[in-house]
Amino acid sequence: MRIRYLPAVLLVSFCMTGAVNTALAQYTTGTIAGTVTDSTGAVLPGVAVTLRSEESGQARSLTTGQAGEYVFPALPPGRYDLTLIATGFEQTKAVVTAVSSETVSQSFALRPGAQTTTIEVDAAASNLSITSPELQTSRSSVELSQLPASTRSPSDLATLEPGVTPVYLRGGGALVAVSGAQTGLISAYGSRARATAASLDYTDITDWEFGGIALGTQPNVDMISEFNTITGPFEAEYGVEAANIVEVTKSGTNHLHGTAYDYVENDYFNARSYFDTTGKPTPLKQNNYGLNAGGPLWRNRTFLFGGFQKISTRGAGSTFTFPVPTAAALAGATDTLALQLFQKNVPLPSNAPAAAAGANITETMSSPNDSYFYLLRGDHHFSGNHSLSIRYLFNKGTAVLPYAGTVNFLPGFGADFDTGAHSVNISDTYLYGSNRVNELRIAYGRSSAQFNAQDTTGIPRIDFLNAYYSFGEAQFFPQGRLFNTYQVSDTFSWIHGRHALKFGADIRYIQDNSSSTTSGGIRGTFAFDSIESYLAGQPVSWSRVFGATYEGYRMGVPGFFAQDEWKALPGLTINYGLRYEVQGALNEVHGLISELDTALQGVTVGAAGTGPLGAFRSGNPGIAANYGNVSPRIGFAWSPGNHRLLVRGGYGVYFDTHNFALLANTRFGPPLNYTVSLAQFTGGNSFDNIVNGTAPIVSDTSAQIGSFGSLANFGSIVSVTKHLPNPYTQNYMLGVQYQLARRTALSADYLGSVSRKLTDLGPINSVAAPPPAPKSLAEEAACIGTTTSPGPCAATVAQEYGPGNNRIDPRFDQVDQLAADGGSNFNGLVLQWKQNAVYGLQAQASYTWSRSLDDDSDYNLAQISNEESFPQGQAAALHKLEYGPSDFDITNRFLLTTVWQLPWYKNQLGLIGHLLGGWTLSTINSWQSGAPATLYSGSRLGPPDPSTGKQIAISDVNLDGNLVQTTGSDNTRATLNPGGKGFKFGSPSTIPAPQDRGVGGLPADTNSSGFRYVQTLVGNIGTIGRNTFRMNMLPTIDWSLAKDTRFLESGLLGSGPWSFELRADAFNVFNIPFLTATGYETWNNLANASFGLYNTAGSSRWLQLTAKISF
Repeated sequence: MRIRYLPAVLLVSFCMTGAVNTALAQYTTGTIAGTVTDSTGAVLPGVAVTLRSEESGQARSLTTGQAGEYVFPALPPGRYDLTLIATGFEQTKAVVTAVSSETVSQSFALRPGAQTTTIEVDAAASNLSITSPELQTSRSSVELSQLPASTRSPSDLATLEPGVTPVYLRGGGALVAVSGAQTGLISAYGSRARATAASLDYTDITDWEFGGIALGTQPNVDMISEFNTITGPFEAEYGVEAANIVEVTKSGTNHLHGTAYDYVENDYFNARSYFDTTGKPTPLKQNNYGLNAGGPLWRNRTFLFGGFQKISTRGAGSTFTFPVPTAAALAGATDTLALQLFQKNVPLPSNAPAAAAGANITETMSSPNDSYFYLLRGDHHFSGNHSLSIRYLFNKGTAVLPYAGTVNFLPGFGADFDTGAHSVNISDTYLYGSNRVNELRIAYGRSSAQFNAQDTTGIPRIDFLNAYYSFGEAQFFPQGRLFNTYQVSDTFSWIHGRHALKFGADIRYIQDNSSSTTSGGIRGTFAFDSIESYLAGQPVSWSRVFGATYEGYRMGVPGFFAQDEWKALPGLTINYGLRYEVQGALNEVHGLISELDTALQGVTVGAAGTGPLGAFRSGNPGIAANYGNVSPRIGFAWSPGNHRLLVRGGYGVYFDTHNFALLANTRFGPPLNYTVSLAQFTGGNSFDNIVNGTAPIVSDTSAQIGSFGSLANFGSIVSVTKHLPNPYTQNYMLGVQYQLARRTALSADYLGSVSRKLTDLGPINSVAAPPPAPKSLAEEAACIGTTTSPGPCAATVAQEYGPGNNRIDPRFDQVDQLAADGGSNFNGLVLQWKQNAVYGLQAQASYTWSRSLDDDSDYNLAQISNEESFPQGQAAALHKLEYGPSDFDITNRFLLTTVWQLPWYKNQLGLIGHLLGGWTLSTINSWQSGAPATLYSGSRLGPPDPSTGKQIAISDVNLDGNLVQTTGSDNTRATLNPGGKGFKFGSPSTIPAPQDRGVGGLPADTNSSGFRYVQTLVGNIGTIGRNTFRMNMLPTIDWSLAKDTRFLESGLLGSGPWSFELRADAFNVFNIPFLTATGYETWNNLANASFGLYNTAGSSRWLQLTAKISF
């Protein structure tokens, strides 16, 4: 073996011990290109152009073509020295920074003169990308290191880009609830939150079940050299999503470099939570410390970079204030077991007035966590034409997830959460001459997550539809998933005259070993409409999943593309290409698939016989393969004259690859599993017997697993169509960008998209023949009836579940189906200002006006807050009524980020220089209009029984038989009272008492206040549109002040200068309270006493202090 290959062999042997996640897209490295002219503008062919990496010393050379053009493709991100030499002209030099997945344009006008005279060109002056139509925002290494970020995760910067909407915010006010691991990072162009691809070192780090970034695969900003967010019509090399987040890890260089740091958060520095009554901040202790370093093993040949990070958090949490019953209210309990469970799990108020039925308590739910992260990367250059890179990543974490404000308001009922990741990425780059480059990547990734319920008492979940004090083992746990992802991808670039051609293939195979219990939980879930019904042991409903839910899903996704970046004219570049992807079948490794298939008519299902909804299909595929996903892309960038003006536009089609949530959400089908629901608790199926496990429904269903047997009713089902097309989006944009000054650019872009075939969830087994809908309060009272003489409406609700029910197909209770029935539209205007460094100041500002409309913002309803994206019935006309603002419809959004490295005393000479030099002020400032929400009717009460005084509660107000299965909530919205009085969100004085807005069921309980929102009469649908209510606007102001002091100019292996940084990050610096509300069927439920009121707030001001050594 030749000795020059020894470092590469050692590098491979050392790093080949793990795995990396694969790519949704054919991500590639950067390109530097431009045109060379003389001072009159005439093109200059034959100019010698040399490009040399400042980090590794590697160089490439070429001569300009007939049109004066030069192109250097497949460049790792970093700084490069460009040198141009031509006979009769002065030698010209520039420093240009290559950016991932972007063509950086740098043109030159050479001046006549001797080659011995050298001039320097300010390449940083331009903000225009004159060859690309893509709307993308790159963050420099200075921004990555200096912008305030509490998590130190580079992906936080994705929420700061124009034209996108974050799905969660540091200041609170989640637009999409994170229930599970991830729901994505951003919504781009009005696309769903899960439709964003993310890559690390050009291979994907996507969670293949929930969307977003795979757990454990995020390095911190000190390990990242570049962060880039790409939206808008982009080229065919990019895959199936509407936006792409690109992160690139640092590599070793010819000089030793690195950082050692400790980021500290402590409640001693923080303001108290808005709802806190102790007068003290929420306890918090967090340390985020680590070390990373890179340098040469063999100068100009072999380089290593490594990093370590440990995060330890204690006491972090959220505070909520809400009412609970007093001891006096519990005194009337008639069910001893119910009383015992309540007293054991729900704290009583300590300051309740005498004889009061309820009083407020304040609860704080903490979220302690520990995580370890290791990263190692090696790069070896065999020659100037051949290089190899290997990156290994390891992560392990433990945390407590309380699901505060979404699932729980009481502590102790969340999940213990364990995560892990291993990844390895091997990249081989080979240059064939000066104009052809091949990039081969092989990757393997493993990401795991396991959720175990905090509550280990074994009691079922007790949910109160109109209150905050639900308790018991959450129905979502235990669950877990383990991804194995394999990928081979290859991209070939060929510069041919005015054409920059690319061809590529990407082949992925993904495994998801998954378990879940989200349909009622393994202990079951009870729903109660009041504390009184609970204390009497009278649930509204109960559901539980029976049978093992572990399954191993498999999928292959090959993709191919061809594209051309054609410099048609000196100022006009046209990008066009085509991508073809095969959506492989979604299978289960042992064929454990059972889906209700409406096409199987006339097929008998056990003793239940046949029915209108068909029969169960078993075995693979769970979802069939799709072979028709062809995505054309075209765009242009036109820069006339002196290149100060750029006009850009484009159009593209993008397919969304299916993820395994489609099968994970439907895994509970007979005969493998049974999801049983009850609405009538008669015979031995009482509340007490079910809790104790002695009810017949528990023993009978357990014995039924694995066969259809003698069952006449199979409970509730969620199914997916076998031939499910991939959702697709058509993106289009048109914009202008103008170079206002040497380092200042302005832009205005119109963005639009149309999405079709979106997967949504809807009912297909509603009540077949509900009674005529009442048109008045009197008719409603007669239809509900009393406890001793129930009316037809009450009788309908009583017959919705179990054998012989009143549904379209009585063999089943509620049946929901995943189908490609959704659609969305988006229109937006983005105004942007970019300022490269002037006197040390670099800044980006943007204003986005947008309108995002859809009929379903996600098919996993547990991933959505403030509305449930579930039709009020299964008729097509009712589905159309769902069309309205998306969950991520934020009409106005303003962003400003700044980094100002004070230019005075930069060299830090002398005592004054050390004191006054090295200061940096950084800010993130944002303001956005309020998130949308939907108002719901809540349960209706019938008239009091003349003999007992009790009232019948109708929780299924529209009598369609459908509840939102992930929450147990009714899908009936409120009704609009035209001309009525509205209310101010969070202002009790503007919200009438329940009985004054028609809640209560008594003759006097009418809308005497003339309130704008009223409960819907039983048997009717609500007239309020989906997502028509707006919550509060959200300002976010985070500032940072840092002092960097040099203490050593040079050190070991060329390192230096060495400096020590002290830094303070202030988040929500002005302590602006963001008051909001969360929780299903609480603040947005007209029947709830807390309707319209705040129950939580965004984060109060908190500080993070940092000590860092850089070299």
